[in-house]
Amino acid sequence: MRGALILFVLHLSLFIFHLSASDVRFAAAWASRRGEPLKEVPVAPPVFNGHPRFARPYSLAIIHYAIRVFHNGESNEYARANAKIAENCRFYIENTDVRDDRDSFYWNVGELCRAVLHYGAKGDIAPGRLSPEAEAAFREMAFGYCHDISKLADAECDGTKTWRVYESENHHVQRASALWQLMHVLLKADAAYGKRVLGDSGTLRAHYDAWDKFFCAWMRERAKRSMFIEVQSRGYGIHTIKNIYPLYDFSKRPETRRLAKNFLDLFWALWAQEQVDGASGGGMSRVYPTGARSTYGEAATWAYWYFGLNPSLNRRPGGMDYVCLDSTYRPHPLIGRLAADAAARGVYEIEMRPLGWALPEDKYPDYRPDPEWGRIYRYTYATPDFIVGTQMYPQAAFTNWCMISSQNRFHGVVYGPRDAQLLP
Repeated sequence: MRGALILFVLHLSLFIFHLSASDVRFAAAWASRRGEPLKEVPVAPPVFNGHPRFARPYSLAIIHYAIRVFHNGESNEYARANAKIAENCRFYIENTDVRDDRDSFYWNVGELCRAVLHYGAKGDIAPGRLSPEAEAAFREMAFGYCHDISKLADAECDGTKTWRVYESENHHVQRASALWQLMHVLLKADAAYGKRVLGDSGTLRAHYDAWDKFFCAWMRERAKRSMFIEVQSRGYGIHTIKNIYPLYDFSKRPETRRLAKNFLDLFWALWAQEQVDGASGGGMSRVYPTGARSTYGEAATWAYWYFGLNPSLNRRPGGMDYVCLDSTYRPHPLIGRLAADAAARGVYEIEMRPLGWALPEDKYPDYRPDPEWGRIYRYTYATPDFIVGTQMYPQAAFTNWCMISSQNRFHGVVYGPRDAQLLP
């Protein structure tokens, strides 16, 4: 009994040390941007002909500056941060074509929601750092988007309806998450928003409940069916998974939080078993040529903060990193061991059956994969030194596959910390 108690205390000490080391890395990431002035980015011309202007970099520069200023307590910058947030919100109020385009608004509004939830009038960290004027502009922008964009029919999730994918997997979930987060912030600010009617005649509360139910079904379905169609994508995977973090951080519903925690743990466990010191391997989809040049995807930096992998992955935060840095989610300690100790993992095989076979009604931008049979066999052979993997497909016409499955398929051998790989 005494030996078991000593062993328990030892494991507990190691666990506390693991958390402390992770917290130090997170704090260092926040501090690395302390005192930096806002580097404004102008709204850009359209990315594609026929599209509105491109505002994503413009908004990200403002939102990341503001959330960092508020988090670090840089009080001399509060006034400017608030003015720029209000400006950002007014831009989307006045330019709904940009707001509703697929390339600008919902890519960054989640981080802004975090700023309001932490630093607004009812903030849970430092209420009042966000000014009433900036928060009022946010509310107007948020309600306008929810009113115009949210449809109860889009949140239907009975059976396997969550596999009806619009635009692409990450786009679909980013839009749904933006709606859930904006409604959550509005309801926290004033419960009366719940009675306000949106564009399809449903109340905001009814829409919020429907999207919450959607995400619970979405997480269950992905967990049952080998996760994403955009398999292990080095770029898009993080753009998808980042939308589960707010469900864990902010939902008041225990079942939603439980599912979100389990889903995030599953994502990181699957990532951890197919990497060596942060270099990810195995068969993938939607890995563009620029992304294929490096073995490190977007997840690698987050994994450094979580697990301490490969110090070369440490960098000052940018992109969507503030979702990770701001979140209270931490992977289960066993996932940390799985990620960091390749020698202990040994040699093993991984088999998966991801979805990707297109039903007859599949037609861009509406993807309709067969939810019952993906017809893909994904095989990975993992060792402490390298990961080799591929996806195998039955011979079929190009049109038999969802494009988000067939686009930029990747397979080969990844050698780990040397950032080396062999591609067929």
